Amino acid sequence: MRISAYLTRALPERFSSDAENLVLTLGQKPDQTIAMADSFQLHARQNEGNLDLALVARDLTVDPAFTNGTTIPPLNGEILVTLDDGITLLGRSGSSLRGHSGTVENLHLKTSEGSAGLSIRGPVSVADNGLVDAQLQVTVDDPQAIALLVSQIFPQRRNEIGGITSGLAGLGSSPTLPVNIRQGRIFVGFLPLGNIPPLR
Repeated sequence: MRISAYLTRALPERFSSDAENLVLTLGQKPDQTIAMADSFQLHARQNEGNLDLALVARDLTVDPAFTNGTTIPPLNGEILVTLDDGITLLGRSGSSLRGHSGTVENLHLKTSEGSAGLSIRGPVSVADNGLVDAQLQVTVDDPQAIALLVSQIFPQRRNEIGGITSGLAGLGSSPTLPVNIRQGRIFVGFLPLGNIPPLR
């Protein structure tokens, strides 16, 4: 791992790290692997009190124990997020995302081999009770492949996923659709898809 930073009196103004053969494990179970990546980058910078974060992963694999036994093909991913007032948040001990907001400037996941992928953009906020609200635009590359994979991970939502895929059939190979999260409830258009538990 390589790390660089531009230091100020308090927090670094900029921070970058670059790791190869990264292995992520559970803290209480160091022998339980969650995910592995051939390479992983993390970049952060201050932006007028806000915090910009960028993560880049190559050939990321997730242990099937965390995907309902489904083997997900290796993924390449890029995430760019702006956390509003993030510098203040970092300066607090025991910080929580509750009561904070930000913007997903771009979240892009794509299979290392193949055309299936997702791109997500939009504002996100977390209420004081930990429930998430968001207004996202999601672009789906190869919807059929994505739907098959997601339905394998969440078999209890197979019918809802199938309905969404049918609606996308006439919108081309890379349709964009609105995904709204209201008080933790996920909606694709008017169709409910599930819930996000309160964040701590």
